[in-house]
Amino acid sequence: MRFGIQTDGIGFTPPRALTGWYRDFNKEDTLFGRALRAYCQRMGMHMAELFRVLRPGGILAYAVANSTRRGKAFRLAKACEQLMEQAGFKVLSTTPRDLGDTHILPVTRHPVTGRFASEGIAGVAERVIYARRP
Repeated sequence: MRFGIQTDGIGFTPPRALTGWYRDFNKEDTLFGRALRAYCQRMGMHMAELFRVLRPGGILAYAVANSTRRGKAFRLAKACEQLMEQAGFKVLSTTPRDLGDTHILPVTRHPVTGRFASEGIAGVAERVIYARRP
C-alpha cells in the first residue's frame, strides 16, 4: 500500500469518460491513478445502494461538477451517468446547474492542478443528472 490507497486495479475498467485520465495517471503506478480507481469503485457501490433503496419508478437527481485539469475537461458528470447506468438506472437527462451567487466552495479551479482556487480561469461546470429506477 502506498499513500493509503492499496494497489489493486486487477479487473478494473474505469467509466469510458475517465479512461483517458486513468491511463494518463499511469493507472496503479501513481497515487492519482489509484485514487481515481478507488473513487470510481466507491461511486459504483454508492450508485448500487441508491438503486437498491429507491423504489421502482423513483427519480434520482444528482449534482456533479465537471472541472478542468491540465488544460482539459475532467468529465465527471458523464462518468457518473455511466456508473448510474451500470447500477441499473435509466438516465433521463443531464442539465446545467445555475450556481448563482451562493457557493460552499470556490467556483473556479486551478487550470493545471484542478484544485479549488479563489482565483483562476478554469470554471467548474455543474450538471444535474436525472435518472429513473425502472
